[in-house]
Amino acid sequence: MGGGCFPGLGRASKARGGARCKPFAARGGAGRRGSSPGRGYCLAGIGILALGAMDRLRPIFLPEAAALTVAILVMADANALALAACVDPLRAANRRAGQQLYRWRFVSPSGGPVPLTAGFTIATAALSARPGDDVLAIVAGFRLEEQATPALRTRLRQLAPGLRAMIGIDGGSWFLARAGLLDGHAATVHWEDLEAFAARFPAIEVRADRYVVSGRRVTTGGAAPCLDMMLELIRARQGAELAMRVAGALVYQPTEAAGAPQRAFPATSAANEASPAAQAGNQTQ
Repeated sequence: MGGGCFPGLGRASKARGGARCKPFAARGGAGRRGSSPGRGYCLAGIGILALGAMDRLRPIFLPEAAALTVAILVMADANALALAACVDPLRAANRRAGQQLYRWRFVSPSGGPVPLTAGFTIATAALSARPGDDVLAIVAGFRLEEQATPALRTRLRQLAPGLRAMIGIDGGSWFLARAGLLDGHAATVHWEDLEAFAARFPAIEVRADRYVVSGRRVTTGGAAPCLDMMLELIRARQGAELAMRVAGALVYQPTEAAGAPQRAFPATSAANEASPAAQAGNQTQ
């Protein structure tokens, strides 16, 4: 995507460059997450198998006609907005394109209903050892240490070689990091946890970016950066026009590049600015 017609898309952060981590102060010190045909017949089959393996490892941020299958691992006390930012752009892309470009399903470590912080539950299937999906996206918010069990970390390591990408959304980055799957990669996490994340995982190049694409690992800093990342995925796979149509359907204007630093907005500055509704009211009086 060229020019400025769709700011923020087409500039995914790679494993080098982008904003290096300048930690934000975490609320409460520890952050909100940590506590709570080949030559000859004999080689033909090998060649076909090799091509199949290469296709399975093809980067997801490239044009492709085949549908992308995504398993969304929903952890307890995940943020509903982060989950919606992961799923709804895919739904909108299918609807606007008039075909199934993306398939997804919800999973959890044990299956069954998973409670979200908004007070409702999501029905899930159990995460299996051989799911056959292209991508595993982990959506998490709170009680990260408690939920990052040895069994789950082992399962994630078992799944990693067969996946085209693993995505950590909001607190989902912690699970990839705890499993050792971000070592040697650049990554980000929600701004409240950047400092603690960098201290806990020195083998990771932690950044304050909105989202980071580092090989087959993708991490986002929260719900809005996840929406930016999903729009970039659609742009890379199906083109800028569809990505713009999806953004328009969601009434969302992406204005930040992947490597733009996450920003916290102090409550005092927000309080000093009148809302658009208030401003409209004042103009009519």
